[in-house]
Amino acid sequence: VDMWRARGCVAATRGDFARATDISKAGLLHHYSSKDQLLAAVLEERDRRTLSRLPGGDASAEAALDAWVEMVAHNQRHPDGVALYTAMSAAVIDADHQAHPWFREHLLGAISYLVDALERGKAMGEVRPGAPSGQIARKLVGLSDGLPVQRLCSRADGGAAGDMREVVAGMV
Repeated sequence: VDMWRARGCVAATRGDFARATDISKAGLLHHYSSKDQLLAAVLEERDRRTLSRLPGGDASAEAALDAWVEMVAHNQRHPDGVALYTAMSAAVIDADHQAHPWFREHLLGAISYLVDALERGKAMGEVRPGAPSGQIARKLVGLSDGLPVQRLCSRADGGAAGDMREVVAGMV
């Protein structure tokens, strides 16, 4: 993580990663044939940890959305992960990129989680029956991806970024 702050994850070499993880470069190459594959694995692990904090399939829409807002706030407190996600996001436009499958599943999974939560909310009377769950879910995913990028840009420019929890909470 300190290496990323100093040089950025994209600028870091496989040798930098090997030193940071106390593994030989050959050992690293044995497990990850490219830096993109390694970075995709880092994103996958980050997602696994983040998703483990979200409530399960029986949670109310309110609990699921509260957890979503907390996830955005968590990302605000951990900008290195957001920086990696942002730097690697160009992989979504190239189906052959080693991180593309992760991004596809990440985005579809996020949308599906929110759609399911909103549909449960409809069944429980928490969400208006005619609310377009798919559209709302896509907008929330876009919002939760875009707000951290805005914060990173503001931080890089030396400005103070607002609390993303307040922004998101005010919109959902």
